[in-house]
Amino acid sequence: MSVPTVSDYLKTMSAAKILLATRKGQWTYYKRNEQLLQDLANHIKYKL
Repeated sequence: MSVPTVSDYLKTMSAAKILLATRKGQWTYYKRNEQLLQDLANHIKYKL
């Protein structure tokens, strides 16, 4: 994938709160939002 494509995907997932972004200088670091993903998994498991 090209860098702009990956950047766009990361921005989209960050806007959806799937990823949490932290800026340090010119760099942005991303990590998974474990609580949101667990809540989503539970919703799928128990509500569907």
